[in-house]
Amino acid sequence: MKQIDIKDISGAIQLTTLINEGCKRKFTLMKEDYIMLKFSLENPIYFKLGSYVECDFGLFEVCDLQKPAFNTNTAGYDYELQLDAYYWKWKNKIFKYTPETAGQEASWNLTAPLDVQVGIVLRNLKALGYTYKGQDFVFSIDSTVENKSQLMSYENINILDACFSMAKKWDCECWITGNIIHFGCCEFGDAVDFEIEKNVQEMPRSESRSTYATRIYAFGSTRNIPADYRPIDETVVVNGVVQRRLMLPEGTPYIDAYPDMTTEEAVEQVVIFDEVYPRRTGTMSDVTTIEVTDKVENEDGTTTEEKWNAYRFRDTGVNFSEKYILPGQELRIRFASGLLNGLEFAVKFNPEGKPEKLEDGGWNPEAQLWEIVRNEDYGRPLPGDVLFPQDGDEYVLSGWDSTKITELGLVGAAEQELKVKTEKYASKSKVDPSTYDCTMMSGDAYREDGIHNLYSIGQKVNLINKAYFDNGRQSRIIGFEFNLDFPFDSPVYTVGETASYSRIGELEEKVESLTLKGQTYTGGGGSGVYVIGSHDSTPATDHNVYSALRSLKTFLRKDKEDIANELITFLKGLLIGKNGSGITVLEDGTSQAVVDRLYVKIKAVFDELEVKKKTHVGGEQIISPAGMKCVRVEELDESYRCFFLSEVDGITINNEFTVGTFALSQEFNIKEGTSHNVSNRYYWREVTGVGADYIDLSKTNADKDSDIPVAGDDIIGLGHLTDITRQAAIILSSVNETSPSIIFYQGINSFSLAGKEVIGLGFDKSTGHAYINVYGDAYIGAKDESTYIRYTQKGGVDIKGMFHIEQGSTGWRNMEGLPDEIQAAADLAQEAKDAIDNAAVGSVNLLRNSGFTGDYETEDLSAATELSADTELFSKQLEYWTGVATVSADSDAGSGYSAAIGSLSQSVSLIKGESYVISYKAKGTSVSVSCGSFSVSQPLTSSYQRYTHKITFNGSGIFLISGTATVCDLQLERGTIATDWKPSILDNDKATAGFQSINYIASAIKDGSVDILGGLILANMIQLGNYKDGKMQKVTAGVSGIYNDDDDVAFWAGGTLQQAILTVMRFRNDPNYQPTDEEWANMANFVATHGGDTFLRGYIYALGGKFRGVVEALGGFFRGKVETSVDGKRIVIDPDKNTLEMYTTEGHTTLILRFDTSSDGWEYGDLILRKYAGDQLILETTVYPERIRIQNHVENTDIILNPNNVSFYGSKGETLLVGMKPVYDGVSVSKYVANIECSNWSSKDNVSSGQVYVEYETVEGVVTNGTLKVKK
Repeated sequence: MKQIDIKDISGAIQLTTLINEGCKRKFTLMKEDYIMLKFSLENPIYFKLGSYVECDFGLFEVCDLQKPAFNTNTAGYDYELQLDAYYWKWKNKIFKYTPETAGQEASWNLTAPLDVQVGIVLRNLKALGYTYKGQDFVFSIDSTVENKSQLMSYENINILDACFSMAKKWDCECWITGNIIHFGCCEFGDAVDFEIEKNVQEMPRSESRSTYATRIYAFGSTRNIPADYRPIDETVVVNGVVQRRLMLPEGTPYIDAYPDMTTEEAVEQVVIFDEVYPRRTGTMSDVTTIEVTDKVENEDGTTTEEKWNAYRFRDTGVNFSEKYILPGQELRIRFASGLLNGLEFAVKFNPEGKPEKLEDGGWNPEAQLWEIVRNEDYGRPLPGDVLFPQDGDEYVLSGWDSTKITELGLVGAAEQELKVKTEKYASKSKVDPSTYDCTMMSGDAYREDGIHNLYSIGQKVNLINKAYFDNGRQSRIIGFEFNLDFPFDSPVYTVGETASYSRIGELEEKVESLTLKGQTYTGGGGSGVYVIGSHDSTPATDHNVYSALRSLKTFLRKDKEDIANELITFLKGLLIGKNGSGITVLEDGTSQAVVDRLYVKIKAVFDELEVKKKTHVGGEQIISPAGMKCVRVEELDESYRCFFLSEVDGITINNEFTVGTFALSQEFNIKEGTSHNVSNRYYWREVTGVGADYIDLSKTNADKDSDIPVAGDDIIGLGHLTDITRQAAIILSSVNETSPSIIFYQGINSFSLAGKEVIGLGFDKSTGHAYINVYGDAYIGAKDESTYIRYTQKGGVDIKGMFHIEQGSTGWRNMEGLPDEIQAAADLAQEAKDAIDNAAVGSVNLLRNSGFTGDYETEDLSAATELSADTELFSKQLEYWTGVATVSADSDAGSGYSAAIGSLSQSVSLIKGESYVISYKAKGTSVSVSCGSFSVSQPLTSSYQRYTHKITFNGSGIFLISGTATVCDLQLERGTIATDWKPSILDNDKATAGFQSINYIASAIKDGSVDILGGLILANMIQLGNYKDGKMQKVTAGVSGIYNDDDDVAFWAGGTLQQAILTVMRFRNDPNYQPTDEEWANMANFVATHGGDTFLRGYIYALGGKFRGVVEALGGFFRGKVETSVDGKRIVIDPDKNTLEMYTTEGHTTLILRFDTSSDGWEYGDLILRKYAGDQLILETTVYPERIRIQNHVENTDIILNPNNVSFYGSKGETLLVGMKPVYDGVSVSKYVANIECSNWSSKDNVSSGQVYVEYETVEGVVTNGTLKVKK
């Protein structure tokens, strides 16, 4: 019997006890989760809160004080120690809004989505230091839960109750596994049959508190319902209030759960859906504010004016009238989105009282104005500065007659909505709400390997019990209980649809409100799977995983040597190597071993030993409907009668031949001599008669060169004249031209196998390759069709699984379904293939605009420019050329354009005496080409031909081509070998970018491949864009893996690949390049290269971003706070303080540059310089526009420099002023005179030589004046 350790909070073992009879494991969803240990002690042990047990079933702790019972018979103590799941201790901790602070809020409310509410749970757990085996708790919200904002009111509630209350509020369930708090529907896996008397011993039913009903009388809200909504029918409506509620559609007085129910079958219930009423969701626009002044009377009788903003909005989706307001009701709106989502306010329609209609009878848009009435229903005045309406916010209006705007059809839509809700409610109400406690049979639960058939919470179950259900009922496990000593001993599973929800403390529902000073909390959570570590004793479930190291310790390796520490049982056997050796378990339960060599070191015992040896069948072995060994031959007039033994070893042999069979006999390996009796024999003849022990072979109907049958021949039936069931055969051959081979034949109706093969497996000696041929339907793949290749003659080839297109694959042109954009790109790439593959390094086309595409630039215009209807204003197609020609689109031209010429010329810079080659494509009558001293006349044909001329240049640098012809792909290059046409490197980058984009796409199609591995796609290039009606309308973004150099494009957006390449070229050629808006229009908005360069048009929004190196801004703005470093020496520019500050490594501010506006409107700037000794500020100088101040913070002295004087201040209040003061002549200054003031002049005794002192004059003992003197 197993033992279990009970440890204290420090991990020290308090008690080791056996898992005795009566020890239990019990779980009920959202109600209880514990183990109970039964044991007796002579001396009691006090188990404190936090004492815990870690066992195969999980981690459990003492969460309540335990009291053992004194046993008077034994004078000992009997324990039934309950240890709850580790998370159950949350019930002992108050759920706080701000757990990180010392605040002890007793109650608080919050309107927020579920993830925000649960985020506060995580904060509480983190503040308490609660983790699961060192991992922080996270949460997971199922996709079935609508994560909408709802108000929760928490009144002295604990953390666990808070979680369960949230689940109730959001109509879901809550459970905890590992470190994950789950919200959703606790239901998993495939349904397992729980069948009474098969694997279930008992299945009692417990009645639920839920209501069971099959006929529902449903009503909606009273909102927006007028008094005359429905005519009063006293037989249906008794209560006068009910008639003003929304009703089911006319003709539908109620909803039945089942069709054609009798009165006796109907279990009636009245349900009110107060959230269903005729309503329209409006959208706010033109949100504005008006200032409102309230007079507040103070306690002392005075009044104070309080100013605030009232919010107004418009709704262009509907025209409203004051006549629509229901009598005695107030118009109210409930926000359906935005910052005020879920909150309700009164509103005023047309607050300015403007006429609703214009003179022409139309609606007056000025009157369609709404004003929101501020209230404090949510703990603070709303709308306010933090929570306020915005354009685009949605709302629902109530308090008006919804029948007034008939075109909206609101009443009918609401009635249909009520009907749908009622049907859903009826469907739910008709389900049996009872729970079933299924006691399982021990034999079904037991497994020899110790991993018993124990099901986890949420496991889907199909209950089968004819006493309760006709066809069974599918539900899930919401609770279980089993013994810890023998878990397989009749475990009990509680199965039902509704959790037995029971909170530990009742949560009182309150009016929804915003409290705690209107603060909002934005938190996060997450979801995850618990990872069981190497030394983690957490039991494995369907909802956690082993770590990599734990897997290495637990599972045997398949790629390296390994050691198994325990016995391993192979139920089906063990295969060794690749040649079929191994041990297998046969159907009768016996085992069979096949090995190549068996060496027994000590002793081997065989009950029976049978020695076998290998044999062989030479030549060919034919599997066919008939065969025999000829023992005697008789020659008849028209046939040869061949006899066989009709009985061998007492066994009668049947004659399997039929008339019409083609009988074949053939030998391969007899060494031929001089006599016909020792040569290889062959005949293939028709069977014309059969007997019990013979067949007759035709003399006339036989294959050419057929021999005469003799005794000893092996005769085989191969084909039949008419019977198609005997026209099939399988030939295993080791001697023919494709041996070794196995060939299946069908339809053998002559002395030839040609064309009769349907399946062939063999080795073709001529190619050295093995082959498999299937002439018909074929399937290769998994039995469950998870992956396969299937061929049918009707449907062709189907492939399911990974499809890898290798380099060198061809035939893509014949594939249907390729997007037109890719097809077009592929065609374009194919046309450019030769130019890309054969482009010679260093070969440069010296002719500008040789493809007649122009320079992709707009024509510069001036006041003197003369324009006509034919003037080209963009990308002049004869740019750089002089002469007369007409340019047209031409698919035969490499650039896509050709020119019908009279004559064209262009200036070129060539080296005298150097070799050059001229090449071009032309058609027409003739063409003359000249360059320098070279000249040639070339006759032409009616179709394009390529012509080349080698020259040695001398003379003037003019290239001239003339004649009656159409020319394209003109090229002049240095050298003696003409290469394929290409644009000049001097042409506009846009042309080069277009050509380079063709290069990219050709490379991706020609050399690339695509791998699809489940959700992973490996490819050379992905192009994205506007894809509509099966066609790519325009490429706008993409990813390229083609990496030839650092300038190759890796990602781009806001343009084509060609524009992305052009963007890189523009900035590569000139790093200081600043595109204009017009130039950006022809470039990609965002490009990133493989070399790490990024080009973008727009803003960079970086929260906490870091930039290393030099940031060079040629224009624009830095918005927000700028710091040159996170800490240490740094410069900080702070727009909120209007300052530039310099900090030392210790964090002292040594320089402050600031500017501001004074209270009287003057704008000014200051400069502050500071000096520190350690952390002590000793000197500070402030430079103002009108003065300079120097402070000594050690001696507490001060100097101020003004435009007219310098002032000195001592630490005791002494002052000295030296400067000038103005002398006025009337109102104007006539001159400035010296001005010296001092509060404490020195006497003669207090100064040294050369210093100034004052000698005072006295009259009758009173000081009158003094004389300023210099001591000698």
